[in-house]
Amino acid sequence: MEDALLIGYGAIGVVYSYIIQQSGRARLTVVARSNFDAAKQGGIVLNSGQFGKITDFRPHRVLSSVGEAADRAYKYVFIATKALPDVLPTSKILEPLLALSYEFPQPTYVLLQNGLGVENDLYKKLLERDGSTPPQIITCAVNCISMMVGNVVEHKARTTLEAGLYIPHGSVTSLDRTIPANVEAFRSLMEAGGGDIRLVENVQAAKFKKNLWNIMFTTFSCLTRVPLAFYVKTPDLWDDKVMPLLLETGTEVAAVGRALRFSEADFPSNVAEETIAFSVETMKDWDINSNHKVSTHLDIEAGKPFEVEVIVGEVVRLGKALRVSIPSWTTGIRIQQSDPPGALHVMEIEIEIMKRCYGAIGVVCEYSKIQTEFASDAGVIAESYIIQQSGRARLTVVARSEFDAAVLSSVGEAVDRAYKYVFLATKALPDVLPASKILQPLLAISYEYPQPTYVLVQNGLGIQNDLYMRLLERDGSPAPQIVTCAVHCITMMIGNIVEQKAHVRKPQTLLEAGLYMPDGCVMTLAAAVPANFEEFRILMEAGGGDIKLVGNAQATKFRKNLLQVLSAHFSPYWLLYCLTRVPIAFYVKTPSLWDDKVMPLLLETGKEVVAVGRALGFSEEDLPSNAAEVGIAFCVEMTKDWDVNVNHKVGTQLDLEAGRPFEVEAIVGEVVRLAKKVGVLVPR
Repeated sequence: MEDALLIGYGAIGVVYSYIIQQSGRARLTVVARSNFDAAKQGGIVLNSGQFGKITDFRPHRVLSSVGEAADRAYKYVFIATKALPDVLPTSKILEPLLALSYEFPQPTYVLLQNGLGVENDLYKKLLERDGSTPPQIITCAVNCISMMVGNVVEHKARTTLEAGLYIPHGSVTSLDRTIPANVEAFRSLMEAGGGDIRLVENVQAAKFKKNLWNIMFTTFSCLTRVPLAFYVKTPDLWDDKVMPLLLETGTEVAAVGRALRFSEADFPSNVAEETIAFSVETMKDWDINSNHKVSTHLDIEAGKPFEVEVIVGEVVRLGKALRVSIPSWTTGIRIQQSDPPGALHVMEIEIEIMKRCYGAIGVVCEYSKIQTEFASDAGVIAESYIIQQSGRARLTVVARSEFDAAVLSSVGEAVDRAYKYVFLATKALPDVLPASKILQPLLAISYEYPQPTYVLVQNGLGIQNDLYMRLLERDGSPAPQIVTCAVHCITMMIGNIVEQKAHVRKPQTLLEAGLYMPDGCVMTLAAAVPANFEEFRILMEAGGGDIKLVGNAQATKFRKNLLQVLSAHFSPYWLLYCLTRVPIAFYVKTPSLWDDKVMPLLLETGKEVVAVGRALGFSEEDLPSNAAEVGIAFCVEMTKDWDVNVNHKVGTQLDLEAGRPFEVEAIVGEVVRLAKKVGVLVPR
């Protein structure tokens, strides 16, 4: 009997360990890293729809490292780890077997991994090691609905394996010729253990087809933190919102497969529709509250790295190489590594995924096009009306993407005079187009007039930093005059129409404003209020604006930012909200969804953010301990008279629909940076 080695003892690893063991044709050694103790001491429980209930399952040998396993020759080495080339490449995992000091013949490697391009790293390393000897890699599309919690694996239905010999550069293995002996022996091993296996000529087409499911369904479930059964079993949500979106995004990815010239038999034209139908059929008998989660979802909850690089990133790279447009996926994200190298914090992963929504690691957004395509915000119109109505100012408006003859189209055109105030009501996008870049013509030394008081009518935290530093560099010792505001304005702009909904307390825009003080300083309102600040208040009130001057502007903005975190911008349901294009009223007005799913998660998320504010030293008055609860109650109150089908959308959703950048860096990223600075965990 020959030896086989399996590395990676998660749900997939357990299922295939059982199949190999049951074949009676191999002594199986398993390397179980994170769950070594459970596998070694207590055994594994396998609840399988295919094999029945197996308690206390134990392979021939269980080891804790690949180094320990390098004591013998193996016919096959199965890799069932997550494919994380950006964190821990397969060649690094297999280093003890690939080292020249490993004295046995190289085995056939079998990759039981999700994603595309997972073979590249290992193939290259084997070529470097053995020169002209062709590496023997069997790569597989694994269709296995399984989940592992603790030492229990829940395995639904049957597992099927589509496998083929990896041939680089997209070549196809002809099954008309003699099948290589090691591939045929592998098939025989699987079948002897009760596994369903099909050898395929174009294994990359099979893997791309499987990856289509992952990129559509796994990504969606992970971004929203909701098990898939909930969507499929909620008809009004599935039929009208989720399914059309999955079809749209899946069709984009399928176009990449067509450009790779996969045959119609291997990759049908209607593959996106087939993938959706397959998923619906698979889950037809599942309960709506089924807690079965894809493994990536479990990885996120556990704070582990997950397979976005090979599932999403490789598709985006292929799309760009083949010049196939996949707009839902190519806005680009990056995942930052933490110390020690190779360790990823789920906190950072979530933020970067939200940053560009559906994206892929290492795919950089081509900002050259989008930098000049910001829409005029509805808030600009509301504030402009108030200023104009005050009768105390001649107003010049710069509207870039919604330019009309009545206004100017660039800041450069507006530098022909002195201004008492410059209101900045653009989206706060410090990572795309900083405020100092927008205001460059006014900040230039060539601007011959005195610097105005800048009023930032923007969402987010830390938005003053860039402008403040630039003003200091420009003028030296004079303290920059920046009024920063928390804007409570329920508006939406489509075309040239602005819809402004009544505020809960008053039918106007509510502005809480303070003079920006660096380093968290607080302005005492008991002292004399600066003249320009007082005049700003009078200007707003004269125009019918609802304004409140505050001493601690940063605490006020933090509290407003919490509302955006809760209602639209931070929690996993913000992603659901924007990805499904579903206005927030739908969630609030759907009790089964709101009470059991959304509201508890928002509360948990909000409390994490409030903890950051408390650690920053904000007072109980400025940021109450129950601010998360208050924020949720505010959102519910705000929408209490709205219809469930109201189409009011936050600016972020409109930006997403128009393919523009959005404010996640200032709203979410700054919270995370502050949390790290003050040592507060914000795992959500």
